[in-house]
Amino acid sequence: MKKEALGQVLKQRRAAYALTQRELARKLGVKASHVAYLENGRRRPSLSLLSRLANTLDLDRQRLFLLVHPEAHWVVGEQRQSSPAKKHERHMAQVCERSRRASTSQGDEPGTQGSA
Repeated sequence: MKKEALGQVLKQRRAAYALTQRELARKLGVKASHVAYLENGRRRPSLSLLSRLANTLDLDRQRLFLLVHPEAHWVVGEQRQSSPAKKHERHMAQVCERSRRASTSQGDEPGTQGSA
């Protein structure tokens, strides 16, 4: 799995909003070349530009910050993203737990079905 990069996220979201680099640059108050540098990973945005990017492209500020500063994961208390298999495993464990709780709350204790 390829590591997510700020430039990829910006380019994808800009495309989703059908904006050109020039249009996005105008909204952000920067030159189009600066947007191109960001998308190509040649520049890192300032905190104020990061905030404007988040607002303009409707992105989560913390996610953007961590894409720019991955070394800060421990500062914000976020664990590094786990593999899709681990995420699926956690999801399935949560589904099973919810199912167990639902059946317990309805009086269906495990091991009591079929007993008279």
